[in-house]
Amino acid sequence: MPGFLANRVVPVGQLMADARTGTGERRDIGLPDGSRLLLNARSAVDIRFSDMARTVELRAGELIATVHPDAARPFSVRMTHGRVGAREGRFLVGLHADGGHAIALSH
Repeated sequence: MPGFLANRVVPVGQLMADARTGTGERRDIGLPDGSRLLLNARSAVDIRFSDMARTVELRAGELIATVHPDAARPFSVRMTHGRVGAREGRFLVGLHADGGHAIALSH
């Protein structure tokens, strides 16, 4: 029974993510390029930045990305159902059992 209770707070599949939130938790994350992520409850991401690209892998849940401009490196959020990206701006991305969604909040 303890495993079941732990899975309700932070799902087991998210334990190895670079950043994650539990039930009822939100987290603001500053990225090395000046961009920011706001993770909603029960969300998990992996962050992969290189000289060529800035990529966030959304494993579960939702996030709001505030993208710092960088003409040389596009910023993208990958998820099971596709990818969304921008050079700058603010957008919401969600991953759910029935698919994913992305909404531009500003550019």
